[in-house]
Amino acid sequence: KELYKTTTKGVLKTSVTSIIAGSGDESLADEIIGGFKELPISQQKFEALNSLAAYLGALKNTEKIKGAVDEIIKFRDAIPEQFRNQTDDFINVFILQGLVTKKEEALKADATNTAIKELIDYIKGKIPAGVKKGF
Repeated sequence: KELYKTTTKGVLKTSVTSIIAGSGDESLADEIIGGFKELPISQQKFEALNSLAAYLGALKNTEKIKGAVDEIIKFRDAIPEQFRNQTDDFINVFILQGLVTKKEEALKADATNTAIKELIDYIKGKIPAGVKKGF
């Protein structure tokens, strides 16, 4: 946590973010999601999707997850048209569908949790119809 809050850069920042992402630490949600939101459309933001998806998979706050999913959708839709054939499958299948799979596993463990079910439906609604379910 201490390293995450410092001004680390490059590989160290990526490594620290990956470790924090796997923890699902709720106290860092605004910083992690906000950090993704503030990044310009770039390769760096595209690479940040993996850590963000891992974090969202571990996060339990459904409202924060919905907000982050909205940020992922904004990013996906802001990518120039000529590059979308290279990015859409990754974002829709690996990131969004992967998050659905992770939350479906959580739903199996707590079948009465309607918030998770609503979250799954919300994310599925953001994935365009006809998208492949896997690579």
